[in-house]
Amino acid sequence: MSLVAGVDSSTQSCKVVVRDSESGALIREGRAGHPEGTEVDPAAWWDALQSAIADAGGLADVSAVSIGGQQHGMVVLDAAGRVIRDALLWNDTRSAAAASALIAEVGAEVYAERTGSLPVASFTATKLRWLADTEPENAARVAAVALPHDWLTWRLLGYGPADESPLGPVLDALTSDRSDASGTSYWSPAANAYDFALFEVAFGRPAVEALGVAEAAIEEIEGAEADRVDELLDELLDEVQPGFGSFGLDDSTGEAPLEPPSVSGVAAVGGAGAGNAHTPDEAGSAGDAGGTGDSDTASNASSADNAGSPGNPDTADNAIAPGNADTTGNAGPAALSGEYASTVRYSAGDESAPVILPRIVQTGEVAGVTVDHPGDAAWAAGTAGSAPSSLIPAGILVGAGAGDNAGAALGLNATAGDVVISIGTSGTAFAVTDHPVADVTGTVAGFADAAGTFLPLVATLNAARVLTSISTLLGVDYDELARLAQGAEPGSGGVVLVPYFEGERTPNLPDATATLAGLTLASSTRENLARAGIEGMLCALADGLAAVRSLGVDARRVLLVGGAAQNAAVQAVAAQVFDVPVSIPTPGEYVADGAARQAAWTLTGARPTWPVSFAAELAEATVPRIMTQYRAAQRLGSTPR
Repeated sequence: MSLVAGVDSSTQSCKVVVRDSESGALIREGRAGHPEGTEVDPAAWWDALQSAIADAGGLADVSAVSIGGQQHGMVVLDAAGRVIRDALLWNDTRSAAAASALIAEVGAEVYAERTGSLPVASFTATKLRWLADTEPENAARVAAVALPHDWLTWRLLGYGPADESPLGPVLDALTSDRSDASGTSYWSPAANAYDFALFEVAFGRPAVEALGVAEAAIEEIEGAEADRVDELLDELLDEVQPGFGSFGLDDSTGEAPLEPPSVSGVAAVGGAGAGNAHTPDEAGSAGDAGGTGDSDTASNASSADNAGSPGNPDTADNAIAPGNADTTGNAGPAALSGEYASTVRYSAGDESAPVILPRIVQTGEVAGVTVDHPGDAAWAAGTAGSAPSSLIPAGILVGAGAGDNAGAALGLNATAGDVVISIGTSGTAFAVTDHPVADVTGTVAGFADAAGTFLPLVATLNAARVLTSISTLLGVDYDELARLAQGAEPGSGGVVLVPYFEGERTPNLPDATATLAGLTLASSTRENLARAGIEGMLCALADGLAAVRSLGVDARRVLLVGGAAQNAAVQAVAAQVFDVPVSIPTPGEYVADGAARQAAWTLTGARPTWPVSFAAELAEATVPRIMTQYRAAQRLGSTPR
């Protein structure tokens, strides 16, 4: 029996599940907490990951692992691999003005066409603009930008500051996946590639994609039969010398590490088919590692003088308009294919050098292989008496990872036609579709998923806390709220709650307040108010579903998740509000489960067919007057008094 592990590094905590790679059966699990706040030292995530792994019994018997995590957060690294400042998380809104500025400079139509989404304060590009504007000294030190799960994967593979990791600060070893990259506002789901021109508009510096490390050696593992994996890993690890982390393997022989480059701080790492590392004097050719023939360099890529630094931004009329190359004639829209490299990697103190962005690894491909971590102080400290070698041993395949929503979709085995609606403090609705989506209004974020397709997503501000508000008003707990709601007829006797208690994002009404309508002497009962709260919450989420559908996305089933989805009244009303069948999966760690599925995919080369269990499956039982009343109350709430 081969085991795989999945990680969910969320805002609040880190969860680890270990599952059987063939059946998907849960073997064991662990968890550890994260600090509160909207900016966090990433070291806390690394400590929590190790603690959660220890709580799950270690990974000594695990063959593959993958990390899912919170999206959008900005982790900036210097040339020595050190975190420059605390990471800004998705829920940090200090970059709201930067988001507005970027849309004004670039144009909503351009952003929608090129990234599928409009930047908002949660997205990484806006945080980078804020950093450049507000903390220029820190911005000048940036050598690489990573997302939270990218940075954790890098550390898991053994990279990091020289005094904290076995392989050292190899920035070219950074990896990401398409789902998480699609939440940055500088990656294109449609083109499946970075949009370097948009990155430069946001940050004022050119960027390059990481070259990767020893890809040729790992490629052999990807397609291997299960009984060959251990043998191939042994061969690979036998070849990993101390110089592997800094200078890569000579992929032409697979034996001796390359000689270090002559420029201090430049990582020369071989990619697939690489016989030579890039040096400052050699442009990457089609036959070299990561080469593309015409590679932009720090001297000819867009500079802050002509391509959108915070002081001199691009506008929708010049460098990045669709169909126009940027002013250098090299970067910009023509680089959307992702074929972009630099003859000069980052060197300490060189503010004109390109910023390294993680190499995009597709689901099923290998991001790397773990190594022993002797000398890693945090690792060696361990927890619960676990020896470093037993906590995370060498030789574990590491998958691409995923953003949290994409991880959840994979964990639920959602496929085209499925819409996942999550009832948390806020709500989300995201659908799996086989075509890219772009929404110029910004209502729908046209993300990629973790399975090679797409994941358009809508967020609402008011979800489970609507039930909390109504429960508090009625002085009951959730079970009693359900009992009261089930005592009312569909439509709540004409009572309607439009639950915009904290404004709303879908539709975009940030200054709105809640509206309670339809009260008469006869309808003013506790039962009707309880049911109106549930109907209003689900109608608001149905607006999210409608927004996704309006872009041509097929919806044949709703997968309703989140703690509130287990409420019996919520389930009954959902079948009456949504016009498709509703399935309620058994509660679980969906993101970690998705990461575990991805790890199994990496190990075996095929998407797992693990079963998903359901607490309830409800046939469509739509009651049209519920939504008709809700629409009328929405209009009433917008009428000036």
